[in-house]
Amino acid sequence: MLEQDKIAVFNEFVEEEASVLEIARAMSRQFEGESLAQLQDWVAAYSLAQASEGTLGFYVDEFGARDVVTCTVDEAKAKFAEGEIWSLESNVMLHVFQAD
Repeated sequence: MLEQDKIAVFNEFVEEEASVLEIARAMSRQFEGESLAQLQDWVAAYSLAQASEGTLGFYVDEFGARDVVTCTVDEAKAKFAEGEIWSLESNVMLHVFQAD
């Protein structure tokens, strides 16, 4: 699979401010040659790189919360490392959005 293909899928979901879990799961249906874990690693690395360049931002959405909370690149990196955001049972979702 071409890197360009991954970026195109990623960007499509960023426009919807999708969660990183939604993005990785969509990629796993389209790019069967890679495991979900590999795609999660790619999503994490790519989104953190884009956020470091200032083109993307992150926010955390918790089930039942009234507000979403934007987070820094370091906070997003910690969320990726914790792994909770990759679970379907988790109440915590990490979303990506286009930075202004």
